Amino acid sequence: MRATYDRLGKIAEANARRIAGRRDTPLIERKTVTKQLKRLASAWVKMQITEELYLKELRRIASKQS
Repeated sequence: MRATYDRLGKIAEANARRIAGRRDTPLIERKTVTKQLKRLASAWVKMQITEELYLKELRRIASKQS
């Protein structure tokens, strides 16, 4: 089970880096998304939120970037 948490944490971190690195997105928006993803990944790793909520929030954040 811990391997799943670690894997999802790494995926969220990679997404944060990818979005933060996009130059076509305004700087303030990149910083906001990076903070949101890091906060979400942190809550997930600390087991403060359920898997369903984690995935729902991740989809919500990602949909803003489309």
